[in-house]
Amino acid sequence: MRIEVLKKMDRIAKAAASRDPDDLLAYMGYVFIDPGNSVDGFIMRRKGTTYYGVSRNLTGKKYDFGVMHEGFHGLCGHLDFPGFLNGAGAHTDIGSFSDFHLVASTERDANIGAADFVVDTEAVLDMMGYDNADVVAYRASVESFEQAVRDYKRHYSIVRLNGSPEGRVRRMEAYQQELARMYEELQEQARDIRHGGCCLTKGEMAQEACVPAYIIDFKLEALEVRGYDVSGIELPTFDKVFSRWQ
Repeated sequence: MRIEVLKKMDRIAKAAASRDPDDLLAYMGYVFIDPGNSVDGFIMRRKGTTYYGVSRNLTGKKYDFGVMHEGFHGLCGHLDFPGFLNGAGAHTDIGSFSDFHLVASTERDANIGAADFVVDTEAVLDMMGYDNADVVAYRASVESFEQAVRDYKRHYSIVRLNGSPEGRVRRMEAYQQELARMYEELQEQARDIRHGGCCLTKGEMAQEACVPAYIIDFKLEALEVRGYDVSGIELPTFDKVFSRWQ
């Protein structure tokens, strides 16, 4: 998926003054035909007119996603790709709306575009805690904790291998106590962030957005296309260094 295509759909929606998928495709000159129950959706071109349809068995955001999937097939120029249309001049979608592991780039791009349109970007960024000061501070604290653990393990291995004066042993014990303090502080930070509704899991985001989880997967891909770093959308986790603090 190219950013230019997503931005073009933004401009079309603004010109159409609507966020309703069927209204939007009508503005683009596409004509709706009810496909019945035989397929999830289709798009075709006949005598210069583009026709599309999405099964009414799909409801709510699933239906909107299906409509925008067909719309992005058209906007991406897929109808002109060799082999995209069948012998009857149509392209049918059966299961294409939900398969996150699609091989065909045309189906994947249509799903990325559909998810980008159907799921509000600002809402997802808020649920991710994107640029949230508390989340940024937490991630920095996790990095500091992990570095402190690496330092401790390096020094501890030296003590175990070579032995050490009593003073160094006491310093190692103090170091362990400091790690315990950092660990408890991180736990508290994570609880506060979670209670604030940030850094939700993908499943929780899907529930909040009232969409299936696969749409969130495609939305995250769309955010990457738009230049957002969503490589670590969930809070980083960490393990206690010892089975019990001594």
